[in-house]
Amino acid sequence: MSHHLLRRSITSIVVVATALVPITSHSVASPPASTTATVEYRDVPADIEAMAEWAIGLFAEAEMTLPPLEINHHGDDTAHCDGHDGLHRPRDGFSIVELCTDDVGFPTQAMVLHELAHAWVDHNVDAETRRSFQELRGNEHWHDYAAATWHDNGIEQAAEIVAWGLFDRPMSMSRINQNGCDELESGYRTLTGVAPLHGFRDLCGA
Repeated sequence: MSHHLLRRSITSIVVVATALVPITSHSVASPPASTTATVEYRDVPADIEAMAEWAIGLFAEAEMTLPPLEINHHGDDTAHCDGHDGLHRPRDGFSIVELCTDDVGFPTQAMVLHELAHAWVDHNVDAETRRSFQELRGNEHWHDYAAATWHDNGIEQAAEIVAWGLFDRPMSMSRINQNGCDELESGYRTLTGVAPLHGFRDLCGA
């Protein structure tokens, strides 16, 4: 074998061998930022943490960037959630989600997705998009519970509509008005610029 052929053979062996070397954890490429959520869980039971991971996965599937998250569980003490089962607290550059229920059923799944939708809206919807959404929905108030009922606040309608668009099964939209399928999809597209990830139409208006 000539030196030229020997060098080519060795090169081929090295290339093949390199391809077979297991990639260590340090070498694995990180997912795109849009599919990655940094989450700190505090006192969250495993079954409720699984719900949060499911909800976060829906945002990742839709390529919607969530801010860094701190998720706290307070059992069934609703004092930490202003009397509700869940509460979102926006902060500069991250979001805090308070969970005040031990229930692990469908209502808690919907609530967790709703609170994470608040996190997405607060960190991704700019003033112009907000105005367009309010004009579309006819909301005078974006975030003022003293001036408008819960379902008439634009921020609550936005969170509900984002949750509807992402939910991987049908969900009732009775908590907000203008809840026909086309109205919900128009709201989702206005907020996100894209079609709903799922947006099941089985329970629109229900």
